[in-house]
Amino acid sequence: MSIGTSKPCNSVDEAVDYSSLLQARVHGVQQVKTLHKETKDGSLAICVSGGLRGAQMCAASLVSAMVQPNLERLRKVGVFVATWADRQCSNRTRGENTGFLKVTKGQVQQIYGKAGVNVEDIWIGNSVGQGIPGRFNKSWGSHSSSEYPLGGMHMLDGTHRMATLWQQCLDLVPTDYEVIAHVRPDQHFPPNYRWHFQKESDGIWEVNIEHKDSSWKSILQNQTVYMSLNKYHMDQKLLHVLPKRIDVGDKSDVAAGTIPDDRLGFGLAEPVRAVFATMNVYADQGDYDISQQKYRTRWGAPLQDFSGPITLLNPWHTWVREQYPEKLLKHHILQRGLKYTLISDDTVSPYDIVTLERGC
Repeated sequence: MSIGTSKPCNSVDEAVDYSSLLQARVHGVQQVKTLHKETKDGSLAICVSGGLRGAQMCAASLVSAMVQPNLERLRKVGVFVATWADRQCSNRTRGENTGFLKVTKGQVQQIYGKAGVNVEDIWIGNSVGQGIPGRFNKSWGSHSSSEYPLGGMHMLDGTHRMATLWQQCLDLVPTDYEVIAHVRPDQHFPPNYRWHFQKESDGIWEVNIEHKDSSWKSILQNQTVYMSLNKYHMDQKLLHVLPKRIDVGDKSDVAAGTIPDDRLGFGLAEPVRAVFATMNVYADQGDYDISQQKYRTRWGAPLQDFSGPITLLNPWHTWVREQYPEKLLKHHILQRGLKYTLISDDTVSPYDIVTLERGC
């Protein structure tokens, strides 16, 4: 998957001093109470899930982009973290990542506390044994690498771990939170990038994502989750003709520009939980481990993907037939009877302007 050039992740806008406002969430109770006036309504949970690599450099950018813009308008904004004890820094050895860099709850609180927020709750687990269940992976060796679109199930094994953290993080979030966004610890949100969530007097939720002079707005609909368009898995010649948003709600919709990017998603709490807390549950019970005939009946004939694999489906009984994680996510959303909306505007889409910091 193509990833934008990494850049320093500790930059926040210097035009306005938010430090006293944000530090109140760490060092003081009185100011937080003042911010959370009774006239404000609505609650936002931000689920940070994934390896903690890059978090120390990127936490401040998350606060600047998502936390601070909503403190003054919502009744409650909470940050929750689910991660592995293995820090997973790409520039460190496994021994270092699980040794002196091993993640603790104290370190998580320190990283995000320094950025200006208390983490409401934290889950830290061992990634070993969290991949695809043994009843599936025991058959992998009976197939040659050419029988797999990606040469094997390694990437999807990582997907299982990723979805485990989605589920663990969402399990931390109390049920009274009305909107949930899931992000990664290693995501760098650029300066002048703001996510504004607003609950109107009639109970309707809206989001307005701003970057410099551009913006993307939407009402948050029931039974719908929101993500970026993943542009890696489509014909690049079609990018210039895409609308700024793409709405998908039909299994027969296989047109270019319908693959979601799984790195960041948001929406009303109920559909977010229904998608991101359940993908492993349904996949592990075999909902996507179906015959080729049933796959064709459900999704149509598998298509040659623009990202290149010649083999179109994983072998039967290896976990899921889908070629790659993003297609599995698409199918999971639609199979659950839900819809999704994709941000395709490259001036505000997280896929286009949010980069990853993989080192420590």
